[in-house]
Parts: sequence; C-alpha cells; structure tokens
Amino acid sequence: MKETNPHGQRIWYGLGMAVRAANSRDPEQNAWSRVQLGNLYFNSGQYREARFQFQRAADFLPEYASAYAGLARVQTAEQQFEMAISYYQKSIAI
Repeated sequence: MKETNPHGQRIWYGLGMAVRAANSRDPEQNAWSRVQLGNLYFNSGQYREARFQFQRAADFLPEYASAYAGLARVQTAEQQFEMAISYYQKSIAI
C-alpha cells in the first residue's frame, strides 16, 4: 500500500471496517464500501486488489453500475480494452 499519510491510513482502515461490518447483511452498503475501497486500490496502482473489490461489489449487488465502471477502469489500465468496453456498456445499461 503506497499510502503514507496518517489521515489516508485511517481512511483505508475505516473502509475496511465498513466492508467487514456490512458483510452480506446489507448488499447496498457492502457494494458501496467495496467500490470506495476499490477506488483507493486503483488510485494507488493496486489493480488486482481493486478488481477484487469491484467484482465483490458486483457480486453483492449485480445492478450496481459503479462496480462495473470500476472493473472497466481496471481493464482499461491493464490495456484489456475489449473487456473494458464490455464493462462500460454494462454499467451504462444498468
């Protein structure tokens, strides 16, 4: 994790706690928390971890467009353009 700012570390910790607390009891809260965590991973260049969080968000809430947009961003960053287009189209269709 590239985040060295103490405030930033608290954000990572807080989002991790939110994901654990949401678990499967509230799919919408879980999906939102995972997308936020995925964005943090993505912005720090940790694409594998970002993809995992975005995919889990989509698993918890299959109609959550932000999860698919996140997956598309990861695919774009990894130059997997056909898959990125597919995810972008899915996020738009929702």
